Amino acid sequence: MKKNTDKEKSDYRYLELFSELKENVLNSKYLNNDYPIDSLQSDEIIAKIVAAFCLENNIKAEKFNTLFRYQLVESLKQTEPDLPNVQISARTGINRRGITSLSKTPRQTKDMLVLTYLKSYCQTHKTTHIRKKGHCSSFESFCQISANGTLTSTSIANELVRMGYLKDKGSRYQIILDKK
Repeated sequence: MKKNTDKEKSDYRYLELFSELKENVLNSKYLNNDYPIDSLQSDEIIAKIVAAFCLENNIKAEKFNTLFRYQLVESLKQTEPDLPNVQISARTGINRRGITSLSKTPRQTKDMLVLTYLKSYCQTHKTTHIRKKGHCSSFESFCQISANGTLTSTSIANELVRMGYLKDKGSRYQIILDKK
C-alpha cells in the first residue's frame, strides 16, 4: 500500500481549504443573489465573490489590494521571468515604481535590463547582430531607453562584453543568446 507524500497531503489540504472557502463564500450573506451570477461578466463575478469573501472574513480592502497586487506581479514574473518592469506595468496596470516596491526580487541592473531588451529584439527579428550606433534599433538606442543618464552605452557594452554576452564586431555587436 502506497503512503501519501508530504506534497500529496499538502495538495489535498489545499483542496479541502479551497472547497471550504468556496462553500463559505457561496453561502455568504454578502453575496446578494438578487440577480443571477450568470448574467455578470467574469470580472464582475470575481469581484463580487472576492468582496463577499473579504467581508465574511473581515479582511480590509487595502490589505487585500496590496496582497493581490503582489501576487499579480509575482505570478507574471514567475511565468515570464525576463519581462522588464515596463512590460509588467503595461500588463498589470501597476506603475513601475509600484512594481519595484512590490517585488521581493532584486531589481535588474542597467546592463542586464539592456541585455533583456537585446534578447527580445533578437528573438523578434531572428538575428544575433545589432548596430552599435543609430537612432532606432541600435545598441545605443536600447541603452537610452533603459539607462538614460546613468550609464553610457560604451560602459554597458564593456560590461556585457566582459560577462560574455556581447562580442564586438566592428560597427555591430553580436549578442550571445545561449550563454550558460
